Amino acid sequence: MTRRMMTAALLALTLSWTIPVANAGAQQTTATEEAKKAGEDAKDATKHAGKAAAKGTKKAAKKTARGAKKAAEKTKEAVAPASVEAVCQDGTTQTGRSREIACDDHGGVRR
Repeated sequence: MTRRMMTAALLALTLSWTIPVANAGAQQTTATEEAKKAGEDAKDATKHAGKAAAKGTKKAAKKTARGAKKAAEKTKEAVAPASVEAVCQDGTTQTGRSREIACDDHGGVRR
């Protein structure tokens, strides 16, 4: 009888150790799969963020270029008016972007 009891106790002890170990193994596999999935999701998010940043950078560059062009045009208008009048060597009054250009075909600017 004691031998039977010892065998039953040993069997119960063995089963009680293997069931939690089996569950821990299953839980570890699930945790590993979850970590792997989280890593893939992070990789995808990084990829999408990179594409969005590139798209935003292109937009910003285009707007900066447009702004620079407008600023250059305004500066040019402020510094050099669109047209000036000049009295040329042949006595005519001509207009152009500069006095020299206005009198190019008229012998130059009268001084």
